Amino acid sequence: MSENNDKWIARADSDVRLRWQCKECMIEAIVPPTFFEDAGTPVCEECGEDMTYVQTLVREMIQR
Repeated sequence: MSENNDKWIARADSDVRLRWQCKECMIEAIVPPTFFEDAGTPVCEECGEDMTYVQTLVREMIQR
């Protein structure tokens, strides 16, 4: 999976969100990975433009 020996771990979809932003309105949408199967990439509710991917967010795992 990795060419430089980075360690990758699997995370549940419920622990991941993807942040998208409209370049026109600057409105953000944060969606789970499962969003894309039904809806494709996010579209701005204000102007109807396709949003641009910003970053992936992963829930912090708290050790107890």
